[in-house]
Amino acid sequence: MGLNPGPRCNEIRIETPGNLDPNVGVGHAKVGCLTRHSHIVAVASEWLGRTARLQAVYWLRMRPLILISIALTVAVGCSSEPAGSSHASPAASVASSLPPDAVIVPGGCGATPLYKGHEPAWLTTAGAHNNPNGLPYVLDVRQTAAGFIFGYPLRAGHPTDRANKVLWVVRFPRNGSPLEITGQLSDANEPAVHVSQPANSGPGEIYPSIVDVPQPGCWRFDLSWSGHRATVYLEYQ
Repeated sequence: MGLNPGPRCNEIRIETPGNLDPNVGVGHAKVGCLTRHSHIVAVASEWLGRTARLQAVYWLRMRPLILISIALTVAVGCSSEPAGSSHASPAASVASSLPPDAVIVPGGCGATPLYKGHEPAWLTTAGAHNNPNGLPYVLDVRQTAAGFIFGYPLRAGHPTDRANKVLWVVRFPRNGSPLEITGQLSDANEPAVHVSQPANSGPGEIYPSIVDVPQPGCWRFDLSWSGHRATVYLEYQ
């Protein structure tokens, strides 16, 4: 009866990078005697080690490209706009809704151009089809109020030969409330003017008024009536 020689010893050669074993250079081999189980474990460990090193090298090489791609995607997403979108100014938005034969004439200022010609349909209705013809007019940027300039061009002080008359027409009902008109020079707090015009004229949602200012310039007028608000700019010579 022979003796059991034990598990067969397999001589294997495993290439080991020099940086892992300082005693063995790259391209050299280590010879060892391992059992079959140890042989399998050693080969698997070596394969996993090489795979991990390859993945690390791939990530180090690809990481800059991935980061650049992400940055470009974010930049394009932030700067892109839907087709047909625009950053139109308030004055341009008002002009786009006017009848085609309404034109801008000299005398506007701030965010309020001065128009002449046919008026928007809502303005005709609010004025009970009785608005003056041929006069220049201004529109609030939200088109909630308009002002027909009888005293064109408007002048600073208290002119009597041609008063600074403005016929205000509001889009929403007055409900018996007065029109509060507060004016100040554009980009300034002083001087300021205030006019309160009662709702005692007709037909239509109208407020005839005289609006005098103490000095020339571009004046901003904030209008309020029955819970509604509007803003227009008027140039005074």
